[in-house]
Amino acid sequence: MATVRLPTTAIRLALTLAAAEWALDGGPASGLAPLVERRHWAAAQEVTERWRHHAHAVLARALREEAADDAATAAARLVRFLAKAGGRLRRGDLQRGLNLASAELDAALAAAGPRVRTWEERTRGQPARWVALAPKEGSGSPTVTTEGTEVPHQSGAPPTSVVPVTTEVDVPDPLGGTSAGEER
Repeated sequence: MATVRLPTTAIRLALTLAAAEWALDGGPASGLAPLVERRHWAAAQEVTERWRHHAHAVLARALREEAADDAATAAARLVRFLAKAGGRLRRGDLQRGLNLASAELDAALAAAGPRVRTWEERTRGQPARWVALAPKEGSGSPTVTTEGTEVPHQSGAPPTSVVPVTTEVDVPDPLGGTSAGEER
């Protein structure tokens, strides 16, 4: 029952209450027709307001469950996509590859929990935001840092957010200088 139909439902319920009272009072033998009075309308309005309240509660619960299902499905897609891509991607590439909005990707990352980890790497401009599969707990598998050296996890649980230290490398300028700001 949609809430836009509740006024009609209230009128019908008020008429039903009046007809039931009329039938209990003798019906056609009383010589009167059923009459909807203010008390019938008040009772019908109270009942339909309760129905509205319960309908909203049921709808809200269904929407929460649907959102949780959507996030869990997106998290499973995220983990599969990362596995196919080698286990690590920049956040923007992942977002484009999964065709998700930023908020949807955030919900998928939250639903994926400890199966994925995120971190930022400092660059000369905007920081690079990465998402990777977390090593399975107890597998003893190492984490690969940005420098390519392997460092085993220190604790039992994989980190959920890591900010690795990056090393700045001087890149030769095609005009003969270096990009580290060296004066010519």
